[in-house]
Amino acid sequence: LKIIEPIQGWCRASQCSVGDYATLGASWRFVVVCQDGAFVREGLELASPHIYTLAKDAVFQVYERRVNEQGLARLRTDDGWLSEDLNPLSGQRGPIALLLPISKPLICYLSNWCSATRGAKGMSRRRTRR
Repeated sequence: LKIIEPIQGWCRASQCSVGDYATLGASWRFVVVCQDGAFVREGLELASPHIYTLAKDAVFQVYERRVNEQGLARLRTDDGWLSEDLNPLSGQRGPIALLLPISKPLICYLSNWCSATRGAKGMSRRRTRR
């Protein structure tokens, strides 16, 4: 993923922290981790029509999580539903999509004993005497 702000750069979608505490519970963000992508369907059940496929590393918003008649956890997006995990009846196992962690606010207390630096690996604190 390309990060535009607050610092420009690149990261793997599975390593990004997105969201904030103000909207926690209203929706969640997931990332597609399955190599074959994620099938988005019209309805909760797997028999419902296929709309499109999300590519691996796609990040998407989820508004609801429910279990269908076959016992599979399904995620509701803006356009339809997709499975959280592969269907074990297909002979495959593993995740299709994983929840991205909620970002934590950056708190840095600056004084004459410490300073914050921004490097290639993000923010870090180091003690300095001024």
